[in-house]
Amino acid sequence: MRERFAGAEDPEAQGELAAEALGHVERQLQLARERRRRLDGVEGKLWAKRNRLERFLIETRGADWWRARRGVR
Repeated sequence: MRERFAGAEDPEAQGELAAEALGHVERQLQLARERRRRLDGVEGKLWAKRNRLERFLIETRGADWWRARRGVR
């Protein structure tokens, strides 16, 4: 499409190509937003799982284990 746009000398043809390109870009933005939404969901679930595991380990191994893991003195 870029090559067609660059090769087109007629402003009307360029306008048509630009309108077509805009549709493609808007679709890509929509897809990117959807992917980000899904990744945010996955990240949220992973954080919740991590927090549950840390709480369990703190309860079973103690706060000293957690501090040592974090490098806190």
